[in-house]
Amino acid sequence: MHALTLRNIPADLFAFLRQDAAAHHRSLNRQAIAALDAYRHAQVPSSIATPSVEQKRVLLTQRLNAIRSKIDRGSTLQTSADDILGFDAQGLPQ
Repeated sequence: MHALTLRNIPADLFAFLRQDAAAHHRSLNRQAIAALDAYRHAQVPSSIATPSVEQKRVLLTQRLNAIRSKIDRGSTLQTSADDILGFDAQGLPQ
């Protein structure tokens, strides 16, 4: 068996995991494994996977709309091109 140690878990996430474990009569460890296994089998794209062109288009549109909203309100915009585009060198959302 392999082991995994998680550090700096946000308090609200830890409380959720603890409550979920109690509701399913599992230890925290077994509940974390069950949650990871459910995530693995979910039919949603993994955040680790490279986003599709359509996903990139939606994210970019949302960011541009947020920027336009700031400009319309007269705020000064101090951001880099990477922040505006929202993707790193590998094309993953930041």
